[in-house]
Amino acid sequence: MRRFLSVFVLACALSSCGHKMSPAERKAADEKAIAEVEANQAPPPDTPEVQPISSQEIDTLGLTGGGCTIYGKSDSGAVLALIYPDAAYMKLDGDVDRFISDNGSKPGPMDTRAHYDGKRRSLDVDIGEKGKSLVSDTFDYPATLTLRDGKGRAEAALAGMARCGG
Repeated sequence: MRRFLSVFVLACALSSCGHKMSPAERKAADEKAIAEVEANQAPPPDTPEVQPISSQEIDTLGLTGGGCTIYGKSDSGAVLALIYPDAAYMKLDGDVDRFISDNGSKPGPMDTRAHYDGKRRSLDVDIGEKGKSLVSDTFDYPATLTLRDGKGRAEAALAGMARCGG
């Protein structure tokens, strides 16, 4: 807002000093001032801290059943997300957040979806096409999770492995 006022005061000063702006110059100055104000109104995307979901939290919240568990790339066994047909869960900034499935998005393994919406952000889930069979109904797939803010800007992108089964 200060920049807009500065540009406005400068434009007024120039016009009162005898320098007349052509309509094209005035339009360009106005567009520049508007662009500066708009650029300063959009804060950068948030960067939430993604934390592993503990087995105690999984049990307490009753997060079991058929779906996909997303693990980080390390061998730590850290659960980054739980993906189900109706909802997905991630631990962000100390709280387990729930995301509701977008039934119009691309289907994934075990009737999961590629897009889930939360209160403040959304979650895109990209599970690879070729899974490696572990047992008769459990498969491992390469996976990528992307958290987006309400304006669709990426806040975090995580790569790992999805273990999907019943």
